[in-house]
Amino acid sequence: MSRALLLAEAEPGTTEFLERHLASDGFDVLRAAAQELALELAERVRPDLVLVGGLEDASGLDVCRRLREGEP
Repeated sequence: MSRALLLAEAEPGTTEFLERHLASDGFDVLRAAAQELALELAERVRPDLVLVGGLEDASGLDVCRRLREGEP
């Protein structure tokens, strides 16, 4: 059974590494390098899990706060 996972990370090497391993564990990985795309994907897809690292235009903590507040 596949699960949707949103990976919000701007560093390409980190993203590729995590995506490769998460996909091999059965996750459908959605990638976002910027805050607005991460929030839009979270609202549209409703992933089962969100992993937030460093983004191009925001801190991971800011994105987590907005997701928790339901403010895409």
